[in-house]
Amino acid sequence: HVLDNGITVLIKENRMVPLFAARAAFLGGVRFEDHSTNGVSNFVSRMLTRGTDTRSAAEIAHQIESVAGEVEGFSGRNSFGVTVEALSGSFDEAMDIFSDVLLNPSFDGREIERARREILSEINRQGDNLLRTTINLFLSTLYTNHPYRLNPLGKIEPVRGFTDEDLRTFYAKYARPENMVISVVGDVNEEQVLATVREKFGGMKKGADPLPEVEAEPVVKEIRQDVETKKEKAQTHIIMGFQAPSLESDSQYAFEVLNTILSGQGGRLFLELRDKKSLAYTVTSFYTPGLEPGFFGLYIGTAPQKEEEAVAAMKEQLDLLLKNGVTDEELERAKNYLVGSFEIGLQQNSSQAAKIGFDELYNIGYEEYERYPEEVYAVTKEDVLDAAKKYIDLEAYTLVIVKPESSG
Repeated sequence: HVLDNGITVLIKENRMVPLFAARAAFLGGVRFEDHSTNGVSNFVSRMLTRGTDTRSAAEIAHQIESVAGEVEGFSGRNSFGVTVEALSGSFDEAMDIFSDVLLNPSFDGREIERARREILSEINRQGDNLLRTTINLFLSTLYTNHPYRLNPLGKIEPVRGFTDEDLRTFYAKYARPENMVISVVGDVNEEQVLATVREKFGGMKKGADPLPEVEAEPVVKEIRQDVETKKEKAQTHIIMGFQAPSLESDSQYAFEVLNTILSGQGGRLFLELRDKKSLAYTVTSFYTPGLEPGFFGLYIGTAPQKEEEAVAAMKEQLDLLLKNGVTDEELERAKNYLVGSFEIGLQQNSSQAAKIGFDELYNIGYEEYERYPEEVYAVTKEDVLDAAKKYIDLEAYTLVIVKPESSG
């Protein structure tokens, strides 16, 4: 359903258990940030459940707990918003809180300072997590223009400086009906849900300005490298990677299969680099699509003295993939794993609300979850090889290394 003011409402009845989940999502997140505003979407999402015009943060927490529910903000690379889960018998009370935090956030000064301390602490802790440090370094090296180079938590300097006016301005700009999808899944009645959403959100006013245009990162045509050293650490972390298919790309499903063949304990990287060559403490690959081209990488945690050998082995595996493709057995195992994991992941109302809500918001279409198994099972060995050749170029990769100071 699309309300008169432009809000898209998705409702899926699921009578299995007396629970429901709802999610309101707006395009936003890191994708609408730059170096001077990095972290504002995350900050705003934290503030939404920390007080409204009529409820304090403590009252929100108490009232949602009293109906055995949860309400929280979220923010990521492409969006931000609020989720709520509760017993179906408490639908009215939970939706009242849900709508209040979305429509009437107070951005209270004391709560802003509490949230600021929490976020700064999380950013600092991230610096002690070497895998996260390596991923952040990889993204800021792979992307030089696109906002995906930025940390979803934010950077210290902007987060320290955000005022209540900065937060209100961002929220007013993007929290508007034509940029909003509300998804509700669970033991609910469609007509009741629609009537409630109309009553609560029907008065939301449309925004005046168009959403910003985000340009895709230019294709990387050279090798990019960066190295960081860390004190008193015994392990070297390496990521080698590339830009990868977007959410709307024809290659997305083939690339998911490719990534599954490489990653995991039964994957090529584990068998070749850890089991056979003993190069890795941990080894895997990862693929994250985006609204613009996403990213794909091979990760290895290795001993400092094995760094060069590990990089050479990663290149070797990619070269073999590009030359020989994948086997029938690898293809079938990967497809079965992907579809099985996908269907298990959608067993919860909250997962379904997230899936259909994001797919609709990102212009993929809420019904993509119905197509997914068919799309994955249709992938051929030729599709995987074509996708690999399109995105993996061993003359134009991004390589980042985070290692102990003593290893030179």
